[in-house]
Amino acid sequence: MDLSKIKQFTSTGTRQADINWKHRHLLDAWSWSTILSYNAGVKKFLKFQTETGNQAFCLPATSRDLSEFCLWAGRTSIKGTDAITAVTLTKYLFAIQAWHNFHGFTYPIDSRAQLNLILKACAKKDAEFKLKKEKTAIHLTQLKRLVDRLNLGDESDRATADLSLIAFWGMCRMKEVTYSNARGHLNKTEAILTSDVSFQKNRTNNIAILTLRGGKTAKPGELQRIKLASQPSTLCPVMAVRRRLTDARGLDTSLFGYFSEGGRTHLTREAVMNKIRSISLEVDLSGITGHSFRVGGASLRNALGIPIRQICALGRWKSGAYKVYLKPIHRRGNTGSSGFT
Repeated sequence: MDLSKIKQFTSTGTRQADINWKHRHLLDAWSWSTILSYNAGVKKFLKFQTETGNQAFCLPATSRDLSEFCLWAGRTSIKGTDAITAVTLTKYLFAIQAWHNFHGFTYPIDSRAQLNLILKACAKKDAEFKLKKEKTAIHLTQLKRLVDRLNLGDESDRATADLSLIAFWGMCRMKEVTYSNARGHLNKTEAILTSDVSFQKNRTNNIAILTLRGGKTAKPGELQRIKLASQPSTLCPVMAVRRRLTDARGLDTSLFGYFSEGGRTHLTREAVMNKIRSISLEVDLSGITGHSFRVGGASLRNALGIPIRQICALGRWKSGAYKVYLKPIHRRGNTGSSGFT
């Protein structure tokens, strides 16, 4: 765990705190992606303190601090496109609460009613600005163009190609299949390793199962599973998993990575998305983001008539958030998909 990436969260304000074994133990309560998101919220709050004249803020925050922060960061009648959305602002408040809990301070709750009013007002301003972007889906034909081009490249490109296939068919969040560091030791609670792979077979398909620890919607200690059914095409995710295992040379290491002269390199989200954006320009694919694979996989299943309950289970959705991932797909003949788990 690289504490230099969460220095705002481990501080008590503008002053850095000494992190002992107890603090490290508390950090294990969250997934690494959750801690990073908390750090982003705390960082924004500390920026607010600095820019509004408080150069020496120290926990705990007051109710007034929180309400003034929301008005400073959220969208209001006097602050437009440079503001953050009410959804993000709510997440930041959760981050600030977790920050208090981590350092043993009491989070102020006496102004919760007023904060809820501020958030509601900010949400209405968000709707007026209509800044929320649609989550775009990558379709099968686009996925094939992307993967075909990546497979012409080096080891990094081919690893990214297999990751793309698995992210699409597994409806994965990009953070679930990438790593926080490109080199070095991996924390098993926040990374998919080669030892997290198993295989099954049903009447029609071979199934690859990836065990996911610390998933976004998982309860503490809960294991989630990404299930991938074989497909009768070059876009088969099960074959992609087998290629990754072969590349790993029997070692217990990152499933999504590759060997080079410097040793094993793990695919980070930043490296994967930079590669995909670069290739997307070459093969004329615009608007592809990390969400596009999850959106594409969910939308394809929806178009094929897979029940919503099954899509939510496979995609590890536990709320109505799945609705923004379902986009219309115009079916033209055979989709190339033989079955889903």
